[in-house]
Amino acid sequence: MLVCGRRLLTALLQAQRWTFQPSRDMRLVQFQAPHLTGPHVGLESGNGEGVMNLSAVDPTPPKTVLEFLEQGEAAVSVARRALTAQLPVLPQSEVTILAPVTQPDRVVCVGMNYMDHCRQQNVPVPKEPIIFSKFSGFIMGDRAPP
Repeated sequence: MLVCGRRLLTALLQAQRWTFQPSRDMRLVQFQAPHLTGPHVGLESGNGEGVMNLSAVDPTPPKTVLEFLEQGEAAVSVARRALTAQLPVLPQSEVTILAPVTQPDRVVCVGMNYMDHCRQQNVPVPKEPIIFSKFSGFIMGDRAPP
């Protein structure tokens, strides 16, 4: 699913120039802000300028990244309209980036799957992958406090 999302975002970036400084680090994000109700989907600038709220162009777009990915081209067209409309950018300080997918049914993890990770922890590289699960409550955004 993440590969599909990356392809949609890549197509979006190639189809339209950003009104704020483009960056290879731009990404589709799920976020919340104090003045907004519930989660929203936005486009985050990789250079720290902020997040463009897709709901500002169309009040009916998906409210989660998972819904965005499921809607495919219809959701991408909303994002293109948002770029054309040159929406204001919410500063990073006003938004909380959420996990890309919240409330999943299951979380299956693969541990010790990078040699560098094993070296960092000073443990031998396993012969077989280490598979484990986590509760969905452990999922958080990338800048959430531990």
